[in-house]
Amino acid sequence: MSERKPGRSTQLVEGGRRKQWRGRLVNPPVERTSTILFDSVAEMAATGPGLGTYRYGLQGTATQWALAEALTELEPGAAGTALFSSIANGDNAAPVWAKITAGVVSALAGVLAAIQTFMKFSERAEKHAVAADWLAAIRRDLEVVSATPEAARGDPTVVLAKLRKEINRIAQSAPAIGEQVWHRFATEYQVKEPKKG
Repeated sequence: MSERKPGRSTQLVEGGRRKQWRGRLVNPPVERTSTILFDSVAEMAATGPGLGTYRYGLQGTATQWALAEALTELEPGAAGTALFSSIANGDNAAPVWAKITAGVVSALAGVLAAIQTFMKFSERAEKHAVAADWLAAIRRDLEVVSATPEAARGDPTVVLAKLRKEINRIAQSAPAIGEQVWHRFATEYQVKEPKKG
């Protein structure tokens, strides 16, 4: 069984809370500083950009790392934005090809995140899951009806009318499936197309 991705609320609460950044605290402490002390200029120059690396300026504190990680968890397109400025600046700036690669990857991640948001894949998946649960409940109702002795079932027209109304309610709120998907399952289960006209 695959692990489910944490929901939005869980991501908001737990984002950017690595133990190595917060120690025994619940959240990383707010580090309000712009100056990081190094033992030598060479040590300062040797520090590269990245999460977990103290760096001169506003780019290298646990507060910034936690924010960058939380933003990346919430919006994958934000991955490059927090770190891109740190590879562009400094005495040991990254080579041009690394800057271009990081820029292209960041832009691509942003475009893909925008497409994912626009297409509403997670919302559609959730609607399909709700419809599937609802239809499973109808199936269980049908199993109960078929397991009940015929004399105790009651008037069949009333029972079927109730089930039909419930199925119609599901059909009104469930997301539509594509025509290709419908044809594939119709072929698999040998469902005949309705006659036209």
